[in-house]
Amino acid sequence: MKNNELIIMECRFNELSMNIDKEMKEYNFNERTTKSIINSLKKGIITSRGEVWVSKEKIWHILRKKSEKESNYEIEKIKDIDKININGEKFINSAAVIDFLLRKSVGSPNNDILSSIIDILVKIQKDKVVQGQREKYNRQIKEQLAQLGKIRVKDKGITNDELTGEVLKKTYDFHHVRARSISGNERYQLDIELGLVINKKTHRIITKEGIIDEDQLYLFCINNKWKIDWYVDLKEELKKYK
Repeated sequence: MKNNELIIMECRFNELSMNIDKEMKEYNFNERTTKSIINSLKKGIITSRGEVWVSKEKIWHILRKKSEKESNYEIEKIKDIDKININGEKFINSAAVIDFLLRKSVGSPNNDILSSIIDILVKIQKDKVVQGQREKYNRQIKEQLAQLGKIRVKDKGITNDELTGEVLKKTYDFHHVRARSISGNERYQLDIELGLVINKKTHRIITKEGIIDEDQLYLFCINNKWKIDWYVDLKEELKKYK
């Protein structure tokens, strides 16, 4: 399961600006099929991060399987990072659900039910409530990121550049050893143990070299006779996220 320590449910799908009932009924499927899909969809949630998650409860209606047993078999194949458990309730990342349905539709290109569910999930991802929550979360993250350097300096009593050993300037940077631009690295972007406080000049050098992870940085440090005592501790910290 995905580390869900900071994942908070913000709202259910039925609290979005879009009307799922109305959207689904426009496809004119039989009443039983329409109702089962609607009821299953409405159990989904939007998190405080603006992420869209589909409830595992009766998800076979969405995955177009005949039973819970069949849907569980498919869910087992989904990566753990795309599964969460909030207060005992299990959810699957909507992107993983869409990916499954798209692959399923390859063998059933004329299956209108599959395409309709994909359409609904995509519309949910674009809903203004979801977009608004993402914008709010990104603002909060930006504010927290700006404080990481100060927090690390105070917490560890840092007075020198953690890579070059030079005296730390009054204005310095917090360097994320694993680049935030790489997908998946956002999981630990606020962990001060996975970054280093360095002078801006040092940061510019690392950026120019295109270094994006701890192994590349370690080799660069060895070649340039920079400090490498950070490497073992950082590797240990990363184990918490596996």
